[in-house]
Amino acid sequence: MDGDATPLIFKTTGRNRSIALALGAALCIGGMLMIMDDSGSLLGYGLSPRLRPSTAGWMVLGLGVIVVATVFLGLLRDCPVLELSKHGIVYTRCLQGVTRIAWSEFDRVEVTRVIVPSSSGSDVELENIFVITTDGRRIAVAPVAPAEELRDAVARLAARFRQ
Repeated sequence: MDGDATPLIFKTTGRNRSIALALGAALCIGGMLMIMDDSGSLLGYGLSPRLRPSTAGWMVLGLGVIVVATVFLGLLRDCPVLELSKHGIVYTRCLQGVTRIAWSEFDRVEVTRVIVPSSSGSDVELENIFVITTDGRRIAVAPVAPAEELRDAVARLAARFRQ
């Protein structure tokens, strides 16, 4: 088949990178505004430690810088990328390198869902995608596509190429 030679590639979309960049920029701006707050009030809720806005602002700014740096790293290295071909799975991460799994080593794909309650009343559902090998390794995969689409694509190609 001609389709057998063509690898199936999943990458992060430009829309997702734009959203992450906007989130990082918002965190940076919010952190800088908190650092400049001289009101003398304290931040905290319940039993949490009370912090000055300027102290909390440094933490928010640091988180924003990490998010922005991660987006730029992903742009420079064009990662993460999940490639499915007749040889197996090749997963390229930004910092941890490349993981190769032959179809003979592949066991299954597992999608786990965690529901986190929110104070706003609407729960947040998080999906984790894991590639499980025959020797029990669990490789977490970044959400480069919807979880169901990834699972179905990997299962379809595994059924075709596994021997």
